[in-house]
This record gives sequence, structure tokens and C-alpha cells, in this order.
Amino acid sequence: MKKIIALLLCSFALAGQPPGFVDELVGTGFESPTGLTFDKTGQLYSWEKGGRVFSVDKSSGSKTLLLDISAEVYDYLDHGLNGLVLDPDFLSNGYVFLLYAVDRNYLLFKDDASYDRVNDDKFSASIGRVTRYTLINNVLDPTSQKILIGESISTGIPVLMDNHGMGSLVFGSDGSLMVSSGDAAIARDPPFQVGDAFYDLLVERPLADGIITEDQNIGPYRSQHLNSLNGKLLRINPETGDGYASNPFYDSDKPRLAKSRIWAYGLRNPFRFLLKPGTGEQDITLGQPGTFYIGDVGWENREEINVIEKGGGNYGWPYFEGISYRNQLFSDPAYFPENAIAPLMEWRGNIAQAFVDGVAFGIGSPEFIGEPFSGNSSIGGLWLTTEHFEGFKGTYLHGDYEGWIKLFKFDFRGNPFEVVSIKEDVHPVCFAEDPTDGSVYYVNFFFPGVHEIRRLYSEENSNSPPETAAFIEPINGASPLRVNFDATASRDPEGQALSFSWDFGNGITSAEKVTSFTYQSDEDILFRHH
Repeated sequence: MKKIIALLLCSFALAGQPPGFVDELVGTGFESPTGLTFDKTGQLYSWEKGGRVFSVDKSSGSKTLLLDISAEVYDYLDHGLNGLVLDPDFLSNGYVFLLYAVDRNYLLFKDDASYDRVNDDKFSASIGRVTRYTLINNVLDPTSQKILIGESISTGIPVLMDNHGMGSLVFGSDGSLMVSSGDAAIARDPPFQVGDAFYDLLVERPLADGIITEDQNIGPYRSQHLNSLNGKLLRINPETGDGYASNPFYDSDKPRLAKSRIWAYGLRNPFRFLLKPGTGEQDITLGQPGTFYIGDVGWENREEINVIEKGGGNYGWPYFEGISYRNQLFSDPAYFPENAIAPLMEWRGNIAQAFVDGVAFGIGSPEFIGEPFSGNSSIGGLWLTTEHFEGFKGTYLHGDYEGWIKLFKFDFRGNPFEVVSIKEDVHPVCFAEDPTDGSVYYVNFFFPGVHEIRRLYSEENSNSPPETAAFIEPINGASPLRVNFDATASRDPEGQALSFSWDFGNGITSAEKVTSFTYQSDEDILFRHH
């Protein structure tokens, strides 16, 4: 009997960005780009997960290498050079701060005569570091490295798993350096036990090395533990790496303790976050660095946008995901957050809702206007500070790695009330606003094939992209299988004529608006269409 044909074909509808938003490619030629930022003159900088930092020409997309620490960086799955920030006085002092996971082989043996990069191990416990470099003669001088967190194997941010490691660096309004870190753990309870696979690599070895202490051998509960740097937003002095006396759990006798550096906790994977413009105070002693919006990547149930307005808050992981979802897997009463702070917004699957004056409202309600949406990795975003996009100044732009960029509108009380889709079918991992014109640059990265820097800009009477509505049926069946393709509902916002191109996933194409194709096979097979 001939086999069943399974077709990765589904009905979909993709709308173009609103009028006035234009998306363009700035540059390719990067290897796993993870971020970008601007200095105050509008010079663009970008960095790669593997450990290289560049200045980038905005016009041509060409890049100039400023630093290569690839030997030091642990580049594996989630891990690598994930965070970079310029000092507020960068144009005067040239300071650049980096946040990255350190390769274990480098960490242990770089000063040994037998050190060889061939021995790099891509699945071993290590640490995360915060370092500072100085730009001298248009290069980040390798000899200028200053380590603020992670000067030794026992003082870094533990990196115990292949995910949820280092996040972002952001300066507070008072000049403090804010650092986000993930829980570096597999979501399981109890944590790894003797006899479990990888127990020696993920527990015995990091305990013996001093990467963690016995009290930190608690898996995801590290996010709740004030003796751990994991699952936290940290606030440190950019000169010393010490915590501030105005931090909520500061120990005056031990300013480098984890608890002395913690600003907020109970986070899972706060990969990107930002300071809301105009918030906070400049006086460092007041402990008011500003209001921070954090994209916290969820586990299986919810994606979050958290708002951190003051220090000391507990954001619930691993017991809670989203606004009200309780993870029943986690039940250890020793770490239960009695006063967990819910996120401002959540989404996943058929759930998308926001808190409005303390009450949750679903997307599409009068209180939270917009079309239903989902996602699987809440990345982060930025606040639009100019009128470059007319009517959108003061709105919040956010991305999800699954494939979208949206704008969230807020009322004068800080409540979200509307969602506007800006771009679909992209994979953003970092955003930056160009200070010279207000346009938005972002990294579009999707392993293995997409490695781009792109730009969103405003153009009056721009030619908006078509709104694609394509329907395919059936999506599976026995061979021979006749499949119908229909794009009749597609339209151009300006009313121009459309051309069509179906790729049936086997090298055969069609330029018809409505067409069909018969698939035949003697074995199980999966076709991908475009």
C-alpha cells in the first residue's frame, strides 16, 4: 500500500505593516548576530553570539571589527555574547560593557601551556561574565579588559545548562549598570539527582569547581534564592561590580554577594529589557534607577512582559507563569513566593491578555483592542521616543522570536489598551532606535539561515506590502493526493495588481492565483510549501 503523504501546509493570513512603516534590509554577512546599539552620534554597533563586536555602516551594511573574544566566549545554543551596552559617557571614555558565557576550557586552562581551543567542550558547566573594554584608536583594546562579575570560577553567574543564560545590559537613569540573567536550569522538580543522566556534568562538576554551592543545587528554584545570581535582574556599580547600598538586599559587609547585587528576582529567561525613558532619578543613593520593561521567555504555558518599577520584587518563576497560571510541577514550600508580582501582559496559544487597573482583559475586548496573537519567546523591545512614526510616539514596540513585531499603546495611567501588528514572519532578537532620525533597527536571526540587520522607517505614502491570504486543502492524505491552493483573498493596500508564486515544496512552482497539484509518493513524506 502506498504511504500517507503529510503536508506542512496550512491556511494563513499575513497582513503588511500599517501605512507609514517600511521594513528594509540593512546588512547580512553576520554570523549569528545577537544585538545592536547606537552611540549618541548615530553610529551603529553590532555583536555576534560567537564573541565579535563591530561598528556598522548604516548605508552599506558593511562592518568593521572592533573586538574578537571568540576564544573566551562559550558559543552554544542559547549561550554566547548576548549583552552589550555603551557607557553613558562612551564618546568621552570609550567604555563598552559585555555580558557573555565563558568557555569552560578557556576559563580553566587559558594560562596553561597545554591550552588548545580544540579541547573546547560544548556541554559543560561554566560561568557568565560582565566585563568592560575601552575603545582606543577605533578598536576595543583587549588589554583593557576589566572583569566586574566572574573574575574567578566561583564568582561568575552559573551556567549549568544549555539555555537560559546571559541576557542584557542596560544603564539605569542613575548610572547604575543593570544585568539580566536566566535560571540556567531545566524545568523539573526535584532537580537533578544521583543516577540521572548528566548528573556528573551538571551537578557534581559545578559543585566541585565552586561554580555553585550546595545550597544553589536546586534547579529552577535558584530564581527564588537570594544567594544565587540566576533568574535575576542585578544592579551593580559599573566601576567595581559591587552592589549598591540602595539595593533591596544589600549587605554592607559583603557588597559582592549575590544578594547585595540583586534588584529583582523570580525570573526565568529575561533575555532583553529596557529602561522606560523619563523614569528614575539621577541620584545613585536614592535607589531609583527607573522603570524597566522585561521580556521574560516562558516555559510551556505563557510568555510575559514584566514591569519592574522598584527593587525587591519577586516575579514568581518557577511557581507562576503569566498573569495567573500556576505551575503545579513546583511545590517546594521553602521557596514559594507569597507576594509574586504578575506580568503586565501574557500570551501563548489561544491566550493573550493584559492587566488593566489590576484586572486581566483578553485581546479583542474593549479594554485591550487588537487581533488575537500568540508566540513562544517574548524577546523585548523599546519605547518610541520621536514622531518619526507619526502618531506612535510614546508607544512600546515588542518582539517575539516566533515571528512578529508589535506596538503596544498605553494610556496615561500606564495601562495597555491596544496592540498594532507591525511586522510578521521575522525573528527579532534585539532592537535599537537611531537617535538621528527615530527609525528602528533590529536583528533578525533564525538559525541556521537568517542573519540580518533590518530597519523599520517611516515613509509618507509608502508602498505597503501585500496582505497575503493563502488557503490550502487538504493538508494530508493518502497518495495520490490532490491539493488545492487559493490566494484569491490576497490584496494590495494601494490597489495595485498582484503576482503570485506557489512553491509546492518539491521544485515545482505555479504563478496562478488559484491552482492545484497532485502529490504522489511510495513512502511517508513531508512537503514544505512557500
